[in-house]
Amino acid sequence: KTAGSGYQNYGVYIRTSSNYNRITNNTIQTNGTYSSVGVYTGGGNDNKLLNNTISTYSYTGTGTNYGIRMLSTSYNNQIIDNIITTSALSGNTNPGIQLGSATNTTIYRNKITTTKGSSSYGINLNLAHDNNVSLNLIDIQTTGATSYGLYLQGSHNNTLRENNVTPGTAT
Repeated sequence: KTAGSGYQNYGVYIRTSSNYNRITNNTIQTNGTYSSVGVYTGGGNDNKLLNNTISTYSYTGTGTNYGIRMLSTSYNNQIIDNIITTSALSGNTNPGIQLGSATNTTIYRNKITTTKGSSSYGINLNLAHDNNVSLNLIDIQTTGATSYGLYLQGSHNNTLRENNVTPGTAT
């Protein structure tokens, strides 16, 4: 559990070239003033995030809260059977899972809930290619004007199959 007043708070941070790691059966909570990230990978390959409970919250109105954020040419990773909740004040953005420049990642059977915030994304694929996104339950509960269950930008050759996106009621 992290509860910092700094720029960003991370529950688990996997740095560049960290490969073949298993993050399994953990409870990860981040709570900060600006941005919170449950699990961050920046360039790791063949990592597995399995059966974790991840929650992020930020109590100022300008940051971004990520449940799982995978960036910088991450390859062949698995995100399976996690429960992810992101929440923040009205000015924040809340992606449950974001892949940026990630390839050949499996996102399977996750339960993602985003609450409050100005915009929410269940799963965001940004410049991500050849990924398999299947059987995820995504509940979007934003107080702002923008929400997306599955959002792809500059991404190619991804498989999106049997995901269930539902609009919730923001509280």
